[in-house]
Amino acid sequence: MTLDVAVSSNPSRVSTCVLRVLDRQLTEDEFADRDGTLLVPKVEQDDSRNAKLPFNARGEQNLEPFQQSRPLTLKIGKVGLLDSLAFADDEDILDGALGDDDIEIGQGIST
Repeated sequence: MTLDVAVSSNPSRVSTCVLRVLDRQLTEDEFADRDGTLLVPKVEQDDSRNAKLPFNARGEQNLEPFQQSRPLTLKIGKVGLLDSLAFADDEDILDGALGDDDIEIGQGIST
């Protein structure tokens, strides 16, 4: 069993917290005391916030159609880590037309 208490907690507060945890018939094995409230710390995935991140730190893949009408660029999340490479919208190209010296390259597949 794990009990996380604040460093600034006094010994009597810690002992009270320990007794509260041991007195209960709980199935959890990890607890935290914050300002007198006994908490069960949990990590929960927040998909709406994760979708706003430019790079997915967990390395999950997003499936997209092979041909798209929007320009993409390859971004580097952290130099040296191949897992941090991700495609993102190319904002520089979205704002203007091709210049005289620019070329447009398209991709295709054959069967």
